[in-house]
Amino acid sequence: MGNKAAETTGNIQNALGPGIANGHTVQWWVKKFHKGDEERSVQPSEVDNEQLRAIVKADPLTNTQEVAEELNVNHSTVIQHLKQIGKVKKLNKWMPHELTKNKEKCDF
Repeated sequence: MGNKAAETTGNIQNALGPGIANGHTVQWWVKKFHKGDEERSVQPSEVDNEQLRAIVKADPLTNTQEVAEELNVNHSTVIQHLKQIGKVKKLNKWMPHELTKNKEKCDF
């Protein structure tokens, strides 16, 4: 839109409320936006949930960044798909979000 970072920060704060946008953060966004497509890497946003389940089952201690690198997808995509398959991290281990009647042997 041709606005400077300070103007954009003001516009965001007017629309969404004070304190929503930090001037330095908006300046960084504007700078990244102006660099254009050469800086952007397009990664697939779809993940095979069965493959994701297999990765988490094979190594429940793995973190989402490692999974994202393995699947060549964005970190936020992994988090979104883990939620879809009902996994949450508890005590540094991926577990089902909902408790089930299935009594599996506890590892600890």
